[in-house]
Amino acid sequence: MFGSVYECEVKKTTETFLERLNDVVAFGAYVDGKIVGLSVFKQEDGPKDAHKGHLSGVFVEPEQRSQGIAGRLLRAVIDYGRDHVEQIMLTVVEGNLGALRLYEKHGFRGYGVEPRALKNGPEYRDEILMALIFNLEERMIPSRKMLPQASLQDFAAGVINAVAADGRFIGLLAGGSSITGNTDAYSDLDLILVVRDEAYTDVLASMRQFADTLGNLLYAFTGEHVGEPRLLICLYGKPVLHVDLKFVTIDDLDQRIENPIILWESDEILAARLSQGSVSWPNKGAEWFEERFWVWVHYAAAKLGRGELFEVIDMLAFLRGQVLGPLAMRRVGADQRGVRRIEAIAPDLATAMAATVGSHSVKACGTALRNAIRLYMDLRQDCLPMNYHPENEAEVLAYVEGVLDPDC
Repeated sequence: MFGSVYECEVKKTTETFLERLNDVVAFGAYVDGKIVGLSVFKQEDGPKDAHKGHLSGVFVEPEQRSQGIAGRLLRAVIDYGRDHVEQIMLTVVEGNLGALRLYEKHGFRGYGVEPRALKNGPEYRDEILMALIFNLEERMIPSRKMLPQASLQDFAAGVINAVAADGRFIGLLAGGSSITGNTDAYSDLDLILVVRDEAYTDVLASMRQFADTLGNLLYAFTGEHVGEPRLLICLYGKPVLHVDLKFVTIDDLDQRIENPIILWESDEILAARLSQGSVSWPNKGAEWFEERFWVWVHYAAAKLGRGELFEVIDMLAFLRGQVLGPLAMRRVGADQRGVRRIEAIAPDLATAMAATVGSHSVKACGTALRNAIRLYMDLRQDCLPMNYHPENEAEVLAYVEGVLDPDC
């Protein structure tokens, strides 16, 4: 198709184009009912080459570009091809960097150059020969079912290609909801990049520059606010996607809070290392909550007495995230992940917790604080802490009652 020119093609009849479609599969992209993109796939039919298919091009109307349409078209061809052939072949005119990046992002690899492949008047153009071999793709991306969203798949594929081509890395892992396959349209992507020891200092110093090569980086900052300077929190565009990039050495994997899935590794060393070491979520003991809860309750009451209602609202949210949410998770046998997905994990307790959300009034904040105390006392009964001191608790409660409106 791209070996021809418009002046020749426009003279051909509709029947000519219909005949071309007899032995190919065409994929179209539509916006408001209008076709804006096209890609064509053709499987060989010989006894020795039927395992191959050819992608003859991905075209998107200029005004519709930079919106991810080409990537979706290509993913549709790849998904179709996976069920029919063992590999997909294509060619790219040398110098077409945008097309090269798109194909490499989706797993295609160059294997040669055809010199003087195209001739336009006196000028010749070379073409780069590329192939996507499915058994290799599946080895590199064993987690396709873990990342059912196309945006997550596409971004992960691009990072795989980047780290595989960068000798400083020995592997790429995915954590968070990717492990259980519970991602959805609103999920972020938690990636762990395993760096060679000798390259670690260099990689940490250039995290932002590396992240910038992975896509349309809008914003990025390091995770000191959560005590993790090795973490780069990124927001990418087209489509908008939150991606956490955590840079670690292989020794850092020995102690971890979850077992990540391997997206890519240079050899079998990561799989072996992940089979060792300890895995445990940092759940808190009953005494940890008891020692802190009453201090934080006193703080909230003091702010309420002073009329600093936004401070009270903030503290109530803090209590839910640090105490009430984790204890609710403990009750249902889940890891103490704050209030994350609590509406789905513990819906009855989520309803009770909703009563601890205060609006901007003295009475509403007072009522919410009382409800937070009641809920804590209920959840505490699941495992009474050894540092439970009724007389100390009574003193704090007396202070709180002295501040609260009697009508709360």
